[in-house]
Amino acid sequence: MHSINSEMSTPAEKAMAAGINVELVMDDGLVQAAIVLDTLKNVKFIPIRDDDILLCTYPKSGTHWTWEILNMIVAGKAEYAKHWQNSAWLEYREHEELEALASPRILHTHLRPSQLPDDVWHKRCKVVYVRRNPKDCVVSSFNQTTKQVWKDNPVAKPSYTGTCITGDWKNWFTVAQSERFDKVYEERLKEKFPY
Repeated sequence: MHSINSEMSTPAEKAMAAGINVELVMDDGLVQAAIVLDTLKNVKFIPIRDDDILLCTYPKSGTHWTWEILNMIVAGKAEYAKHWQNSAWLEYREHEELEALASPRILHTHLRPSQLPDDVWHKRCKVVYVRRNPKDCVVSSFNQTTKQVWKDNPVAKPSYTGTCITGDWKNWFTVAQSERFDKVYEERLKEKFPY
């Protein structure tokens, strides 16, 4: 692991130095995982139809819930969609898979506006943007990842403590804040904070 110093110029370099175990790069001013860079660049060329509905959310902001509601509105009845939600995930489906979906398509994405297909800005598609309190997103993500069964390696769950996924966030606390955090952590989780 690298040490964080002033010579590191990008947030991607600083995040990797802090312990993120994924290769990160800067792309158009954003930190991205290097492994998805080609996919993100190809999204720009996905054809959008005039009658498409694009659901844009930050992860853990109610994407699936809102997607179901939109399907009910389009279908005109309060019944769950019969097709798989992830079949309409903009950044994780091949162009051909998305093209095969019947109109009106309800596509969803976690991408930023600058990363969306160019057609979004030139067609008459509808865009639904869902926003949620960031604290609630983190809690929801924590609950999902700590309760999720990891098939390949059940002990390799992501961590929200110390220097793993989040970087060394606890060093930003004052001594009093750190002590308070440790106390609440121990009371609620019945174990000492590991870092």
